[in-house]
Amino acid sequence: MTKEQLEGLGLTVHAELADKKLDDYFFVVEDKTGNMDVLYFYRNSLFDMMMVAVYHISTFKKKERNEMRRRPHDFLEGFYRKMRWNVPDIKMDEGIWVEEVKRKGKLI
Repeated sequence: MTKEQLEGLGLTVHAELADKKLDDYFFVVEDKTGNMDVLYFYRNSLFDMMMVAVYHISTFKKKERNEMRRRPHDFLEGFYRKMRWNVPDIKMDEGIWVEEVKRKGKLI
């Protein structure tokens, strides 16, 4: 998933971080209704398919939510550490997630 593809879904991308060697992509995004999420796209090596893990802003502590809003690039830089303490709200196949976002017109 790329920034341009997310913008094509009607999302505003506030920050992005990619590790192309690992096929890992992180984004802080906002939909038209003001909902913010962290999207983590990665390759599931067992099935060789792209997956998405969605972390809603409410998943994080207040300090982290403020950093996500005010300094999204800094927030993503330390996201690997934050992932250890937070369980994603949603995990699914990237293609299914894209279809749901298109159908609903906002983040799920």
